[in-house]
Amino acid sequence: MFISLQLVAVLREVKYLTIQGQQDVPPSAAEVFSQSETFRKYVGNLDLIVSWYNQILATVLPVEFPLLEEELKGIDEKLALAESTLSWHGEGVWEYIQQMRDNLHDFESRINQAKTNVEAMHIIMEEWSVSPMFERKDNKDSLLDLDGRQAALNKKYAAIKESGEKLHQLTQENKKLFGADESTYSWMNYVDYIDDKVLDGFYKVVNVSLKFLASNMLAKSSINPLFEVRFELEDGDTSFYPSLVYGISDGFYDLVESLIHDVYQVAELVPRISMTNKTCYDVELDEMSELSDMRENVLNQVVGAMKEAQEYRDVLYKYAYLWQDDRDDFMEQFLLYGKVLSPEEIEAHGEDSVPKNPPTLKDFKEEVQKEVPGCIPNDTLFL
Repeated sequence: MFISLQLVAVLREVKYLTIQGQQDVPPSAAEVFSQSETFRKYVGNLDLIVSWYNQILATVLPVEFPLLEEELKGIDEKLALAESTLSWHGEGVWEYIQQMRDNLHDFESRINQAKTNVEAMHIIMEEWSVSPMFERKDNKDSLLDLDGRQAALNKKYAAIKESGEKLHQLTQENKKLFGADESTYSWMNYVDYIDDKVLDGFYKVVNVSLKFLASNMLAKSSINPLFEVRFELEDGDTSFYPSLVYGISDGFYDLVESLIHDVYQVAELVPRISMTNKTCYDVELDEMSELSDMRENVLNQVVGAMKEAQEYRDVLYKYAYLWQDDRDDFMEQFLLYGKVLSPEEIEAHGEDSVPKNPPTLKDFKEEVQKEVPGCIPNDTLFL
């Protein structure tokens, strides 16, 4: 920067002559060579200044540059002034080099720390989406852990809320590192840059959980059931638990919808970082078409499974007499008439006037050997 190529050449030549034992070294050259250690110190520190300066220019992001522009301009002015007014033997050269070295080192260190803080934010948000919000019990073959749902939710929410506070803290730390004025457009734009990363972090949280639900609810024999719906006999009738009636509170559809709501709700735990957009993160997530499509896909799978289960129930209803009719009454009528009287027969004849027709051995055999395809209540359906 201040050491000319000619000076470097002179020092190299004098050093060579000295090694050769030459005595006819010009006095002026010998005097210059006597200060070679000083020059080496100058060069070493100037190299550091150049290295840090070039590193800053090579790594600065477009969104960071406006925050650094004034400070860079001040450094450029000092360097330009020195190039035109200072020389290697001038007064105050070493003091100037020391000052510029310290200034550049501080500047480069602050910028690096700001970048490190942004990387720390990225790592924090990556941890949010390492696993879905809800998982199966114990292992991949078991059902979704609904018993531990609230505990898992509380743990996840607490972790995200705490890390959200850290994101705000690191953002404020970067404001100090850049020496930024929060009322300026350049700082607001930088904060929006951080805010976009946070929104993307929440997108990944929702995405990984919706993908988990969608992929584990596919009707494939290789995938173990994720939910359990019981088909039970109660008071002479059958019922699904949870209910498969659409829109009913605590029903199966409501259960899955509440799980999805829990996933989206994580985005309400961190106050918006942006200074120009105060809309909650979850509102923007709701408007993302890709997530909306995934959400709709999951709920469509739920509706499809509900419909399939209800159709299965309808198939069994033709055998409802097996659990709805009184068994003693059934046996009494069978022994008297060889069958169970239909309501029409009873109404037409009256029970006492229907001709008795005791069952034959063949009738007994046919009744015993009747087979009911599939299963009868109580049974359990897995969705």
